[in-house]
Amino acid sequence: MTVEIVVQASPASPVRAAQVFLNFDPARLRVVRVQDGRYLERPLQSDADGSLGRVDYAAGTVRGNVDFPFVLAAVTFEVSRQSAGNAVIRFAPRQVPRQTKVISDGFDVTGDLYPLTLEIG
Repeated sequence: MTVEIVVQASPASPVRAAQVFLNFDPARLRVVRVQDGRYLERPLQSDADGSLGRVDYAAGTVRGNVDFPFVLAAVTFEVSRQSAGNAVIRFAPRQVPRQTKVISDGFDVTGDLYPLTLEIG
């Protein structure tokens, strides 16, 4: 299963950089791969720690701001066979050092962050 992290940029708030920090239950999910998006062409960080249930990803651009919805990164997870019920992928709390942010012209323009609940059958 692949989860895409989509940034909803717009002409009113174009994006130059973004960093995302995800938390998940490592007993239910395992990160197989983190794939860079194509619009922010400079990956700055791409770490996955399966034992802690974390994905940390950041990228930016030097070509100019991006002003349309785009995929920042795609994270592929494997579901544990022993799991049943729901697995939730959440953004880490917006606290230093793992603070999800979207940057436009030097300003934090991060909007709402929604968790993803996966039903494991």
